[in-house]
Amino acid sequence: MQETEASEKVLLSSRIAHYFPKANQILFASFNNKFSGRNCYIVGRGPTKFEHEKLSLIKDPIFFINDAVLLEKYASGETFFFAHGRKMIPLLQRVVKSVAVLVIDGTFFVKDSQIIRNYSGDIVGYHWHKIGKAELLKMSRDEIAKNNELYTHSGTIHSVLHFIWYCGFQNIFLIGCDGINNKVFLKTFFKSKDGYDPRLENISRTNPWWNYRTIRHVQNRLIKIFELNPVYLGTPDRF
Repeated sequence: MQETEASEKVLLSSRIAHYFPKANQILFASFNNKFSGRNCYIVGRGPTKFEHEKLSLIKDPIFFINDAVLLEKYASGETFFFAHGRKMIPLLQRVVKSVAVLVIDGTFFVKDSQIIRNYSGDIVGYHWHKIGKAELLKMSRDEIAKNNELYTHSGTIHSVLHFIWYCGFQNIFLIGCDGINNKVFLKTFFKSKDGYDPRLENISRTNPWWNYRTIRHVQNRLIKIFELNPVYLGTPDRF
């Protein structure tokens, strides 16, 4: 078993080194309960009344999802960047200080042409799950550390929540993660045509799948399973 675990870590490390030859690798296992009992923030791409500039007042770690990482310029504390799809690769050219937590052997990288030769930031790599999703959620933190795997579903935030639990965070504050799926409401209230916050530049040039309701449903379920204490900031009063 130990030989298998060691070989998995070597494989993961070699893949990161292949795709990011100048990056600084941080071991996935080093985050096992690292932030036990602490607070953190999750910032997504959804429309919110939260004033982004106020991120500068937050001292707790902040997790940015996809294009929301463009807001790291306001953050004064520790920050992380989560992304899944290949379209998010251009964002790595914009990441200045956030620790990039990326799935290495999923759909993010499939061709050698996607090697990011100039990225020299911090990277934590993990695997797509190799077993049933339900079983993955039953694993202890130590088991997650050995397997280097995170839960995946219909939204990047689901892997973020699993990682946050793995890190030991207790109270989470969510911004732009409301799961609003009403096109008319979003267009009239936020002037958002795609479900994204119009203040954010769409560097990844992604188009929405309009499955925000499903993402929020799974999000709620994971928060309950992981016994996290959520507080939503900037949610519209009418929502």
